Amino acid sequence: MDKQIKKCSHCQEEIPLEAKRCSHCQADLRSWPRRHPVIIAIIILFFISVFIGALSPKSDLSKSGTVLSPQAKTIEIVSVETKSVEKNSVWWKYSWVITLKNTSIQDKIVNAELSWKDKDSFTIEKAQEYNLNIPANSEKTFSGYKLIDIQIAPTVSNISAEIK
Repeated sequence: MDKQIKKCSHCQEEIPLEAKRCSHCQADLRSWPRRHPVIIAIIILFFISVFIGALSPKSDLSKSGTVLSPQAKTIEIVSVETKSVEKNSVWWKYSWVITLKNTSIQDKIVNAELSWKDKDSFTIEKAQEYNLNIPANSEKTFSGYKLIDIQIAPTVSNISAEIK
């Protein structure tokens, strides 16, 4: 076989070595990457962006060292209050009220974690509140209650909240 001739991988006919397309069956003889340069470019750009994204910081730190989510940067806790409203031999019912302020130009939906603390600021009970919707540039008040076991309820001194 002459070195200037090769066989088509599709029809097995002899064709010139430098041929990009078979003159007999019209099969494209280029490699897959050569046939699809745009797809290769998109794949390369995707992996570059993933690599750069992995190197960039994920979030900012507040002064206290707590990681803040992007949601929490535009939501402020205006106030949070609690008080015992009912008691029995098993639990005390603590009602709570939290006012949140949205300083952004978009409505926000956030989650809040409320923590009841003793006089030494140790957390003795927690509650999660999900999907709190605060309209853009406004304040909104939410309320609820938490049943706290009679054994620890009398030690409640205050409440704190954190936006998640």
